[in-house]
Amino acid sequence: MTTTMTMDEMEQEIYKMTIDYETKKGYKNAPNNKISNLIREVWKKETAEERDSEFKRLMNEKYIECLKFHYNRLIEEQVPYIDIKPYSHNIISLYLQAITEKLGYDEYNETIEKFDLEEKGWRTLKKEEDV
Repeated sequence: MTTTMTMDEMEQEIYKMTIDYETKKGYKNAPNNKISNLIREVWKKETAEERDSEFKRLMNEKYIECLKFHYNRLIEEQVPYIDIKPYSHNIISLYLQAITEKLGYDEYNETIEKFDLEEKGWRTLKKEEDV
């Protein structure tokens, strides 16, 4: 599942996420979002059309990678507070709904499994079901 964005919007979103990872939390596992690395890959292509296509593909991959990391980090912060803080269930459900809308059912199900959320009341979904 892909999200339609302009290249400028993707670059800005990736930059904001990178700053967030590096300054606030300092996560070591944050995706490498340096645009210069992507540009090096793009220039390996011979024609301008191939370069444009490759750049869009790489930017979309990095954007999706950043979204996955971002939502996983947010859910990871809430999981210890399930049944302790009053709104942790609601917050996690909102994040899971956003994952389904932006990244699809497969990523939703992977997140449920990754954080053992089935044991805490959530369930995996089939494509026909709604969050």
